[in-house]
Amino acid sequence: MREASLGQFRQHPVGHYTQTASALLWCASPSLGGARVWGRPSSEETREIVGLLGLYEHAMAESFSVVLDTAAIDEIDPAAALVMLGWVKEHRKSFLRRVQMQANVIRDNAVGFAFVGILSAFGASHPFRVFTDRVEAFRAIDPAVGPALGEEIERLVEGIRGTAPELHALRARLAIEPTLSLAQAATALGVSRRSLQRTLASGGCTFRGELTDARFAHAQALLRTTDDKLATVAARVGLSERSLTSLFLARTGVTPGAWRQRSGD
Repeated sequence: MREASLGQFRQHPVGHYTQTASALLWCASPSLGGARVWGRPSSEETREIVGLLGLYEHAMAESFSVVLDTAAIDEIDPAAALVMLGWVKEHRKSFLRRVQMQANVIRDNAVGFAFVGILSAFGASHPFRVFTDRVEAFRAIDPAVGPALGEEIERLVEGIRGTAPELHALRARLAIEPTLSLAQAATALGVSRRSLQRTLASGGCTFRGELTDARFAHAQALLRTTDDKLATVAARVGLSERSLTSLFLARTGVTPGAWRQRSGD
């Protein structure tokens, strides 16, 4: 996708992304678009965000899917919530007819579940699923292109928001030691557990999510470059063989053994 100004995005959203103060909005194709929102959007900015989301009326295919990621929202402005509720109510009938699937990425807290409630506030809703893992959300919405698209969105958001040095350091550490606990990681980075958790939360991340990403990447490298048995690979990344299999099925749709065979073709 290519960057566009707000005005350009309003004219030609497909294949482009744009940003507001607290959101990245994107439209990968006529059948797939979405937004990543963070911080505490005001009512004025929320109107701008939902206005851009409303571009589906003329830009999207008759049936389309959406990824709405609100995991990095810290607090809901009451006035902004009313704007969102009004917009959902206004467009509900169109959603029911046109939205094939909506993947909602939330933080596992009261703010996250409040957004889920907005979708069902007016009775029957269009199909939607709730995720706390962005990778799983993008894979569920489109197994073929979702994972790569999710990575692209992640890079764009990191570039816009900037990534805390502590988060870079954590990722580098987990890439080497994907068996660390939160306490061990904090000690290795020379920060407190609470400080590390705050850093992760400010970036819309969780330690569990970062650890899972690191384990998956490390397991892929081991499967690709060694002949270790699956049980050995699992142990080296801090998982049981069953958990490793579940992780690969969720992220690739195949077992670790099948992925190894495919990657070697």
